[in-house]
Amino acid sequence: MKDEYFKVARRQIIDWYTCFNSFAKSMADYRVIIKQFNLLNRDMRDNIKDRFGELDKLSTGRGRIRSRAEWELCLFVNLHIISGEYEIDPLTVIMCCVPICGRDQKILLQ
Repeated sequence: MKDEYFKVARRQIIDWYTCFNSFAKSMADYRVIIKQFNLLNRDMRDNIKDRFGELDKLSTGRGRIRSRAEWELCLFVNLHIISGEYEIDPLTVIMCCVPICGRDQKILLQ
């Protein structure tokens, strides 16, 4: 089966990186994030997204979160738990949850 690629402008990736890195606090270059994302197959991406949903439900359920700061902290912790489980960067976890391409596609920078 041939890989399908989604072409993305460098500016779009940098904008995405800047926006979501405010939550992940990653020190990795955006090219590393794309490389890690492209190495994940569809099932792994779906599992990461599902795992994030599970952790988010545990940490935010029953009105436990009372402020934006608490929500950001829970998000940060959840991203880092999953990144440790899959040995990927926290920003790659976000890319699995909020992808800029289709589920079966890989990212190709223009």
